Amino acid sequence: MSIVDPSGKAIQPDREIVTYEVGNVKLATNALPGDKLQEALAGARQMATMQLMAAARQSQGGIHIPEESLRVQAVAEASKIEDPFKMEPAAQAVFMMLANQIQAQAEVIQDLRGRIETLECKPKAESSSEDGLQN
Repeated sequence: MSIVDPSGKAIQPDREIVTYEVGNVKLATNALPGDKLQEALAGARQMATMQLMAAARQSQGGIHIPEESLRVQAVAEASKIEDPFKMEPAAQAVFMMLANQIQAQAEVIQDLRGRIETLECKPKAESSSEDGLQN
């Protein structure tokens, strides 16, 4: 639940503004990533509701179905959407690329940790002879 202003937009509490930067693109916001995902999910559900309503109106074929009944059914179907990127393929692509990049970096970090642990476990005499240094 959030507090909204008279125009219906959510009021963000006084939070520090964070600047996100990738290449030449900068975004400064006080919104949290989770807030933005919920906002995207709500938008996807609203867009799906409108599309379902339009499709239902076109397919009535002479049978009159009350508008309220169509709306309830459309909202019920749209509420099943769990993917916040349903209507935002560009955001989905960015998310997927970032996930792949994070996974690749995690693998590099894991490899480096393994190397460090191997070096820490070697006896001192063995490691000093490999370095060419004498104690």
